[in-house]
Amino acid sequence: MKTTTKKPAWKPSLGSFSKAVQGAISLNFGESGGINCSTKCEALKLGVCYAVHTEKMKPSIQTSGERKRKHGFAKVCLEYRNQIERLESKGKAIPWIRFSTFGSVPNRRLTGVEMQAFADLVRSFPSGVPVHFPVETKEKAERFRAIAVAFDLSLVVRESCQSDRRANETLAENSPASRIVYKGENKRERLVNAQKLARKSKGKARVCPAIASTILRRDNPVKCGQCTLCARGDVNLILYPQH
Repeated sequence: MKTTTKKPAWKPSLGSFSKAVQGAISLNFGESGGINCSTKCEALKLGVCYAVHTEKMKPSIQTSGERKRKHGFAKVCLEYRNQIERLESKGKAIPWIRFSTFGSVPNRRLTGVEMQAFADLVRSFPSGVPVHFPVETKEKAERFRAIAVAFDLSLVVRESCQSDRRANETLAENSPASRIVYKGENKRERLVNAQKLARKSKGKARVCPAIASTILRRDNPVKCGQCTLCARGDVNLILYPQH
């Protein structure tokens, strides 16, 4: 009689990304350019989203994102929480946490169950570990900031501004935000333009050191987690030269 071994049920797993310090983790919830992503995203409209481009070259990443989205936001949060707690129990350090290296969190209001699962996930993060949590729009930022307040979460929600006008508004509001700098014929020109904007802001805007060091081709590029500007609530606007 032939016996078959039943495959274990699929579960989402914590991700990693090459531009981060060793041991850093990424938390992804859907495919890039999918229904979790806002249609207001300028990078999507312009066809320059690095995540969409990467998923076209590596379809397995897109498939993983789709499976996570279909698994459900609350369930994925629970799985991530369990895995983080297991890492902690084994004494493994997590130096940096990044949401949405691919895709985004849901582009809608969360249910009560989803909000609780999200809060439990954030509370599972090791104390003092910096977290980069980007979202595409003012509306999404406001929703998740409200969740952070309601559940007393120590979490900086950074809005990815979709226009120069909105970026200027966040400067006036002193709210955590970022902006892609598209102006320039090449990466070097865009970096120079970003640096000019940072100087003009009188310290309110900062150029991403990781992207800057990559564009300048430094021997030892700055990695995410060495620089933690994105996780700091006292840093207003992060400028990302399109690269």
